[in-house]
Amino acid sequence: MIVLQVGQCGIQVGQALFDQLQQEVPPARGAAWCPFPLNQFQQILVDTERKVWSARQHQAHQHALYDLHVVDHGVTGRGNNWGHGYIDATNVDATLETYRRVVEALPNNEGTLLLHSLAGGTGSGLGSSLCEHLREMDPKKVLISGCVTPFIGGETTLQHYNSLLALATLQGQVDMIHLFQNDTLQKDLQGGLGKGVAASGKGLFDRLNEQIAVHVLGMVLPRVPVQPNGMVARHVAPWSAWQTIQNVVPLPACKHAQLWSVRSAPSAPNTPQMASWPDLWHHLLRAFPVTEPRRSCMASELYVRGIQGSEYWQTHHAVLPSRLYMRLGHLGLLAPTFYASSLQGLRPTDTTRSATVCANTSDGPAYVANVLHRARTLYDSGAFLHWYERFLGSDTSATFEAAFDSLETVVQDYRTLLMR
Repeated sequence: MIVLQVGQCGIQVGQALFDQLQQEVPPARGAAWCPFPLNQFQQILVDTERKVWSARQHQAHQHALYDLHVVDHGVTGRGNNWGHGYIDATNVDATLETYRRVVEALPNNEGTLLLHSLAGGTGSGLGSSLCEHLREMDPKKVLISGCVTPFIGGETTLQHYNSLLALATLQGQVDMIHLFQNDTLQKDLQGGLGKGVAASGKGLFDRLNEQIAVHVLGMVLPRVPVQPNGMVARHVAPWSAWQTIQNVVPLPACKHAQLWSVRSAPSAPNTPQMASWPDLWHHLLRAFPVTEPRRSCMASELYVRGIQGSEYWQTHHAVLPSRLYMRLGHLGLLAPTFYASSLQGLRPTDTTRSATVCANTSDGPAYVANVLHRARTLYDSGAFLHWYERFLGSDTSATFEAAFDSLETVVQDYRTLLMR
């Protein structure tokens, strides 16, 4: 799996993710050894400003197991403008050539996970352009977008336009879209860290990136399958992106998924104190509060890791997942998929417990509808369109109208399927 990190946000989330992956390697074997399937991940960094990826290069030794491939797109940035990032093809060929070399060096590559933001010009615009090129280059490979949405309160003036145009492009190119909403992440973070967390600043964004990495990690880590009778498999089951898409995206038109993970951690060094399973489920349910109208879900995957002994199977398995499925509002279109693992990752001494859900619910189109409303309000008033006309020229109006039509169709398809 190629992890393509585009823009400042994508690179920072990628760093947090590979920090977590590195920790899953059994330390006794040393940094020069990486077990399958953890060695299936390769990272490519793309940015139009050098400060972020150059810092990653200086820290490359921390990810000795994962080669770092950097594509320099200059120092000018993309002006927080989707049009600039999408149209400016500087070094796109170099990016595709780097991608081709990395893929050819792998014994097997299932596809690409794109990490990027919807707010800025590089993550939204250049990310959209690269999606189109990658789909054309290898149409049979998996292409998944993990996109970070801007704060509703405002990060950039053009964020609603950028989100509109990027989501419309992703809808036509990728197989699954994971939306990581900054407002939701911050709310959960403040609930866990208390009122001392600042509303903005480096400390907050670092924690947001780490939180996104935890969510992604809960899905992509390999599993050591365990049965209800306590039998632990002798093989390691790698994450299958295709299987996740089949389980969570029953229809190509409805591909917006929410990914959330909670996990226990020792309260102090050398203190293997684990949170109880009910506590983990309580925190997981907090990520899906009761909504009005009631949330609906067409399909989901649930990963439960760290099942050791009989406690979970005898006491909790019959109750806890059912509570989650009720909160998600499962409609029965597809049966929920359940995966159990005796370990969090591959470290035999790891006592971490975690629960991760990847669900295709009505929350995704609700966010899309919000973007549509805000972007349409700006567009009808003619606000800021001159920034896009500079790069899109006479195609500006057609590009926006096509984006509106695409996302309006997405919202309508979800409403039809979920009977909203």
